[in-house]
Amino acid sequence: MGGRYDPLCGLLHPAKLVRGLARVALAAGVELYEGTPVTAIHPGRRVRLDTPGGRVTAEKVVLATNAYSCAFPALRRIQVPMHTYVVLTEPLSPEQLAAVGWRLRVGVEDGRNFLHYYRLTPDNRILFGGRDAPYYYGNRTGVDRHPGLQAALAAELVRTFPALRGVRLTHHWGGPISATLDMVPIIGRIGPNLYYSLGCIGHGVALTQLNGRTLSDLVLETPSELTAAWFVGRRALPLPPEPIRYPLVQSIRGSLRLLDAWDDWRSRRRPAPAGTPGTL
Repeated sequence: MGGRYDPLCGLLHPAKLVRGLARVALAAGVELYEGTPVTAIHPGRRVRLDTPGGRVTAEKVVLATNAYSCAFPALRRIQVPMHTYVVLTEPLSPEQLAAVGWRLRVGVEDGRNFLHYYRLTPDNRILFGGRDAPYYYGNRTGVDRHPGLQAALAAELVRTFPALRGVRLTHHWGGPISATLDMVPIIGRIGPNLYYSLGCIGHGVALTQLNGRTLSDLVLETPSELTAAWFVGRRALPLPPEPIRYPLVQSIRGSLRLLDAWDDWRSRRRPAPAGTPGTL
């Protein structure tokens, strides 16, 4: 139906980004403690954090937990952990790659409510994800596989690239994303010294950079263009607790999926546009 190329966008490897940030932080003298869960938070003039191996106190604390914010009662009511999943193909042969026509190697996402997103890896596999975002009762997180969506993504992959019919899938995985009721991120504060960021709606890799700088300005009490953004400190629409939350989220998901099905039906009935189709 049409598309738009954005020359300012790029692709990055999220795990490599995290490792690079860790190296920079360590070089700057930051102390990193991995594998140390916070089991309880005690607000106060100085926030006290309990861990299995000890206790930490701090003047200010940032809850940079996004989808996992459901672990905190004060944040559970303003976001839900949805899950997104991907499949990964075997490396494509030169003939398969030529048939697909993906010469610029750009990343792609479509305009659906539950969008599809896909990219080529350095070894010429296609990573293909999206299509739906399940919510699990009770704010469950960590459901890293979904056989039904795996099959659906495999079918969507072939529908998008018919030349790849019969291609073998080697990997499937997923994880939680943070969704607010109005689908807009929130950066805020609880009391005088607890800060949080959530609701990245699946775009958290890019927003970690922006939101991190915003949180830094907030913690340091440095007014800036970032802290003046309209989604900083905004009033969030609350979500009800279970058991009402589950049917509410499922009804919203159902309506969005129905709109996507309607758009798919319309696009199949629409005549192909005149002219020569472009290449990726």
